[in-house]
Amino acid sequence: MAIVSKVTEPSEITAPKKKVLVKKDQVKIKSKEVEVKKTVKTPKSESPKKPRAKKASKESKAESTSATESAGEDDKPKKKKKGINVKPTLGDICGLNLSVAKIKNIISNNCINKEAFDALQILKDHRVFPDGGPDDDDDEDDDEADDEADDEVSSPKKKKKAQKKPFTFNLNDLPDETRKYLDKCYQDAVVATYIAYNRTVITGLNEVEKKKYTTSKNEAVAKFELEQRSTHLFRDQEFDLTTFNQQYKSSFYKNIVEEDKNWKSKKDMELYDYCVTILNKTKTRFNSEAKIYITAFIEFIIKQLVINGTRECVDRNKKIIKIEHAVIESDHFNLFPFIKSTSVYKTFLADARKQDADSDADETAVDEEEDANAANKIPYKHYISELCRSVRMELSADDANDAAESKYNQTSVSKKFKQFCSDAIIELLEIFGNAIKVEVNTRNVKTVNYAIITAILYTSHVFHNVPVDPTINFIQDKYNIYIDFLKKREKRTKVD
Repeated sequence: MAIVSKVTEPSEITAPKKKVLVKKDQVKIKSKEVEVKKTVKTPKSESPKKPRAKKASKESKAESTSATESAGEDDKPKKKKKGINVKPTLGDICGLNLSVAKIKNIISNNCINKEAFDALQILKDHRVFPDGGPDDDDDEDDDEADDEADDEVSSPKKKKKAQKKPFTFNLNDLPDETRKYLDKCYQDAVVATYIAYNRTVITGLNEVEKKKYTTSKNEAVAKFELEQRSTHLFRDQEFDLTTFNQQYKSSFYKNIVEEDKNWKSKKDMELYDYCVTILNKTKTRFNSEAKIYITAFIEFIIKQLVINGTRECVDRNKKIIKIEHAVIESDHFNLFPFIKSTSVYKTFLADARKQDADSDADETAVDEEEDANAANKIPYKHYISELCRSVRMELSADDANDAAESKYNQTSVSKKFKQFCSDAIIELLEIFGNAIKVEVNTRNVKTVNYAIITAILYTSHVFHNVPVDPTINFIQDKYNIYIDFLKKREKRTKVD
């Protein structure tokens, strides 16, 4: 066996090395294997798998990190600019960003016609279907169907009325309050029938008889009003015209076609349809333009709220518009007293004080959690988003030539602020709705018209000590655009 010694470099002579014994045969075999590997090519299908890359050691990771940091800020990828939506808003198309139909329904269902609306829902819930399924036709009120058509930005879609499924219905299954309210509605329907008949009889009188009747009636009304001021001041009490007519002439109603006195003997679907009819008869209606006036009025208040919040957010060098940015007095927000009087504003102040008192709380975490919860609560999120976008576009037009470069278009709206706007809209509508209800009752009318909206518009500004001219100018402008939109849509529908 030959001994092979390792040749060392001069620099390594200081430390003696151990000798390694290697067989000659082993050296020869290894050299042959190397030559074979170099000459023989393996086919692609049989090629061995590539070995996995070894995990980088901690030292290599540290080296790569330091190299990245030393590269400097210039090597980092630049953030893309926020995409700006410059498509026309709902307001650009039809004049109003808020929904006219939804605004009307809040006032009608929550205020003016709340009793009738709630009763209708109870009636629907007490229908009994053989298969347990609901009725396909839930449009009991034609007015609401018409409103939904008015609310479409595109051409209105015609709803096909489905055939009603048979069901059973019994008055005894209803709550006591609902049955009492149905009795009241029936009496109101009877009174309405008599009032309509009164006009027919009086129209048929000659001039002498008509003058005699009018004189007697005026004397009776004056006596009633004198007694009312003495015992029922500012109470809801009306002159009983039917009783007066019967006393004036016993045969006054001899030819009248009265309401069905035996309506309670009806069965199932027939009974249900009659109940729905007398409930709808008690409802106060809206003329076609009153809804537009109210919607424009509310939009002007919320628009000023959004403008105020957007400006204040930018002035504070912030990116997200929050409630605290909007609810401050400024020259851009002369309608702030309307917001200040709402419960939603008072609740915000109370929550803000509570949060300030709890200084140890993680405010950022709380905001994010509440924002996430608010995302699923906003009923008018789409319309509020459109209004906010419309405001940003208006402010950006005066701020920069390129909308994408405008500081106002770099902002976004927090979900909590959208929820605040939605709650404020609903509360303001309920306040105005209750005021309209008083006007309707005192004037003894069944339709919300131009005169009633005019009275509410002026008196609300007087009570809040706010100038009314800016509001009227805004409503006038939006009304003209919306009416023009409806005319164009009607023409387009006829052509289609």
